[in-house]
Amino acid sequence: MTDDPDGDRVICRYGTILNRECATCNQPQGFELDERNCVLHYRSTSYTGTYGFELVLEDFPRTTISLISTNGTSTQRLPLPSNRNKRSLLFGKQLPFVGATSGPNHVTAGLTTTTAGPTTTTAGPTTTPYQTYPSKPYPTPLSQIPLQFSVLVDSPAPSCTEGEYLPRFVHPTPSHGDHLNAQVNEEFEITVKAVAQYSTVGDIIFTGPLGTTKHRIERGEFYLRWTPTVHQFGDQVPICFIAEAAFSYQQFQSEMRCVWVHVEHAKAHVICNETSMTVELEKAAFKGLDEDHLRLNDPGSTACRLHSNGTHVIGFIPLNECGTMIKEDDENLLFSNEITTFEDVRDIVTRKHLLEVQFSCQYPKRGNVSLGFTVHRDNQTITEKGFGTFTYNFEFYPDIDFDTMINPHFYPLDYEVGDKIYMQIDATTSINNTVLFVESCSASPYDNPNYQPTYPIIENGCVQDSTVVLYPPSHNKQFRFSIDAFKFIGLHDQVYISCSVILCEAGNPNTRCSRGCLPTNPIGRRRRSAAIETGAHFISQGPLRLQSTPENKSSVTGLNLNMAFIAGCLLAAIAMICGVMIHKFKRAAVRYQPLSSIEQ
Repeated sequence: MTDDPDGDRVICRYGTILNRECATCNQPQGFELDERNCVLHYRSTSYTGTYGFELVLEDFPRTTISLISTNGTSTQRLPLPSNRNKRSLLFGKQLPFVGATSGPNHVTAGLTTTTAGPTTTTAGPTTTPYQTYPSKPYPTPLSQIPLQFSVLVDSPAPSCTEGEYLPRFVHPTPSHGDHLNAQVNEEFEITVKAVAQYSTVGDIIFTGPLGTTKHRIERGEFYLRWTPTVHQFGDQVPICFIAEAAFSYQQFQSEMRCVWVHVEHAKAHVICNETSMTVELEKAAFKGLDEDHLRLNDPGSTACRLHSNGTHVIGFIPLNECGTMIKEDDENLLFSNEITTFEDVRDIVTRKHLLEVQFSCQYPKRGNVSLGFTVHRDNQTITEKGFGTFTYNFEFYPDIDFDTMINPHFYPLDYEVGDKIYMQIDATTSINNTVLFVESCSASPYDNPNYQPTYPIIENGCVQDSTVVLYPPSHNKQFRFSIDAFKFIGLHDQVYISCSVILCEAGNPNTRCSRGCLPTNPIGRRRRSAAIETGAHFISQGPLRLQSTPENKSSVTGLNLNMAFIAGCLLAAIAMICGVMIHKFKRAAVRYQPLSSIEQ
């Protein structure tokens, strides 16, 4: 991955000038270097072992430019010729430079693509004689920097499909090449999560700025945290990471992902209270965007609406509402949410995030000032034009009779795999002649409407899970169903059940309620009439804690979020903000390495 803040074209080539661009100038056999994209490909089956590389990174203008020095002299810099693309480098017989062993001839290795990372590692010694490779002429670059690193080629994996033996990154891991923002003196955090079906994801390896730390959340999920200082304001730094998995005696690695982190002054402030978070976002952080199109993860409840004054957008977020996600480790509870943009107020999932400001509060599970935190979700009250104020109630029941709901103080609820989970959704409204419609329900390890992937229970009004049973309601504004308890993809110890619900005018054939099950996903949401149906609202309940195996129980023994002691004083709470601006920022200039006097 390469990035130039001035928009110049960057290429990566092998070093060819001995003792200046390279120490040995070896070019290992079996690799192809895509110079324009700075991607190294390996397609050989001959050797396993470690290979050393000595590259040079150069940048060129996209058009002819003139450079004027302080003494008044002027020189031109030319763009790259358009016919120069990929160089296939398979010169002679070249052995790995450290402990290589011949691989089996009958095994065909899958295509491995390795992107050059930012870590600079001096290549080790090699016994291979020095070879000279002619260098095709380039225009004089604006600048150049050396890059040395090593590549370890392992024995072939049983499968090259990501997610089987090779770890696969999943949400909320940022995408490769993402530009993220960090604020001076605020802890910046990246969540990295990987899964594998047949191997066990046990660790991640990362490179980043000094002071970056790694924290394990659960199997396959980690935090990378870093706090920029005032001296790093304006810097743009890369953070790269891979996931490692093991099966038997073999180790497998994921693709490498790298993100760019731009350090700026904080534009948001978060206050952690005993039962809520307060976030204040400077309007200057989203110039050109409509503040009325900002929302939290779940804006359905009246308590989850953002407010504003002349300078800030302000949100008051209860810890157990508004789509707030809850995570935990051995010592802390972490509550996180985010402010995003949306295209349509009726959309459940935001599709174009022009602005993302993530914020969180971390509480120690035990502190000097304590209170009992109830994870059970309260009733959700909503006000809409044409329907007034109405309330949704989502509860779990112990049996098929649906007589008495399970006491909220018993949450999280424990089930064994295969147990029946009985659920009931009720809507309360002063408007008569209305009907409740459950458009979708899904299971997710987090209470977040945007989390992917989820396990579908109901989609577009159609039952998806074969264990779902629907029961007769006692009135039109009620929905009863059950599902067999399951371990969500075998990776999580707890799940939330989340549903999208709508209230409609009963008997009206033009409402979404009357259309029922739609086997194919409709393209977009049909524009509704405010007088006959409400928008779709996200409600959830949980968490449900699925019984762990004896091996896993040791890591969660005695942990009950409902009885966790949360420090109430602000000094005991840690506030974190991570702003992600998907605008095109003008980055601070890179500190280039000047060319030698010979090249000038």
